[in-house]
Amino acid sequence: LIKTFKPGLSRSEWKTYKNIELFCDYYNANPTSMENAIKAFTEHLDKSGVGIESATFILGDMYELGASAESFHEKIGELLSQLDTVEPIFIGEFASSYSKGFAKKCDIYQSSEDFDLFSHVEKVKKYIFLKASRGVKLERILKSMQD
Repeated sequence: LIKTFKPGLSRSEWKTYKNIELFCDYYNANPTSMENAIKAFTEHLDKSGVGIESATFILGDMYELGASAESFHEKIGELLSQLDTVEPIFIGEFASSYSKGFAKKCDIYQSSEDFDLFSHVEKVKKYIFLKASRGVKLERILKSMQD
């Protein structure tokens, strides 16, 4: 039964747009789910024989983390750095905290409204990882691709 389970409502969904494979998980996010999703995504790339350099990571805020929010975002940035992620994109109030943990070149946007995927077309890879809490509204990125 578990093998036939298909998540929905933008929870760990794989979507295809033209020749781009998108991993969409922008219904909810916390440090554990973010770390697990990143690891699952990179494992999928490895199993597919694709390197991480073939992926674009777009991460938005994780909400409801209290006083430790900045630290949690920094730790996820550090995780991406350890994976040798190339120029991720961070969106939201805690984008600078992700960036601080990542400590390499990345792009930062205050909101999903400020971000336009097509202005980054040279950076867009075959695989895109999209994850954030629901309030970041990352689905706007997917909608802009389909318009």
